[in-house]
Amino acid sequence: MKKKVLSLLLMMMVLLSACSTKCYTDINLSDLQAKITSLGDEFSKLSVANSTMSDASTLFINLSDMDYSKVNQYFLLYSSEGKSTEIAVVLLNDSKDTKEMKDSLNKHLEERKKTSFKIMRQTK
Repeated sequence: MKKKVLSLLLMMMVLLSACSTKCYTDINLSDLQAKITSLGDEFSKLSVANSTMSDASTLFINLSDMDYSKVNQYFLLYSSEGKSTEIAVVLLNDSKDTKEMKDSLNKHLEERKKTSFKIMRQTK
């Protein structure tokens, strides 16, 4: 159930974060990231990749195969302890790219499900 909620949260964040004709550059993703990680132990232990890092475009490949030049800002919170917990927020430069981002994230989620299933089968 928790996976489904986080997947839904992931998709909602992307859809709500796309810029329209006017891009809301005053959105502070660092503050949002900090608020999420302050929600409790499970969230505070998550590893981070975001657009402020020097290798941001390289790290983004772990989330999406979308052309990074279409991304205004992003952050990805993920478990490095083998859990499937992930929270991503992507602010796009243009709302026209929202469907492409959604499709790319769906692909990412499907790949994660396959990986999680393989790990679960190997531990039995």
